[in-house]
Amino acid sequence: MDRREPDHPVEQSHALTRLDTLLEEVWDEYPADARVDHDATLLDLGVDSLTLVTWLDRVENEFYMEWDPADPPNGYSSLRSIARCAVGLVPRRHPHEPPRHVGPDEYRRLMSSFPTGVAVVTSVGADHSPRGATCSSLASITLDPPTLLVSLTTRSGTLAAILQRRCFAVNLLHARARRTAEIFSSPVADRFRHVPWRPTDAEGLPWLERDTLAVAECTVAQLLAVGDHTLVLGEVSNVLMLPDVPLLYGMRQFSTWQIGVPEHADPVPADRSER
Repeated sequence: MDRREPDHPVEQSHALTRLDTLLEEVWDEYPADARVDHDATLLDLGVDSLTLVTWLDRVENEFYMEWDPADPPNGYSSLRSIARCAVGLVPRRHPHEPPRHVGPDEYRRLMSSFPTGVAVVTSVGADHSPRGATCSSLASITLDPPTLLVSLTTRSGTLAAILQRRCFAVNLLHARARRTAEIFSSPVADRFRHVPWRPTDAEGLPWLERDTLAVAECTVAQLLAVGDHTLVLGEVSNVLMLPDVPLLYGMRQFSTWQIGVPEHADPVPADRSER
């Protein structure tokens, strides 16, 4: 790791005093009537492992620094050696400095390295027409009550339908539904003309029955606007699942689950196998 100019003895002295104080704050066995030997190892001082981890975390935050990954401090380090390290390493960003800006391209590269399943979120508009959009920003929030989260563009017609209907369906696409995923992520005027679908039995929401391995009907529990997107938390009210393997998206391309259908699952229905 990059280093600063040679350590200044005054800096080391101040660092050593602060390290001693931090140790006293977190170590129950800190000697009240005796001076701690700054040249003894932490193990020789009797510092237990839990206290050591807590203390090192406090030190790292106190000095706004990161340890040298090739030579991190441990129980065999002394207070003096850690003080020398603390003033010699390049400090992390000071909390009052503005954070480095991460641009859209860099952020896209980051998130593309995290593969996800692919879903189509659907609802019904005020004109009773189906609405839907491809969504890979899907997450489970809690089991009780069963709640999931989807993220949709705030200007989305699908979101407008959800806000009006206060319920939506999450269609989890199977491995052969790439075309459907592309349709519902494109500016096609009437997306539902290009895919077979029918209303769900419970809420009458659009179900892409031939392209899904599961569908979850949800009622809107909470909304949160973040930037140009809106997070929709939905409490799951009904679930239908079929044995199949999911469509995946990552590294800016579609892929499929390679392990296959679990052995305990029923075979894929014949009328779906060629989709």
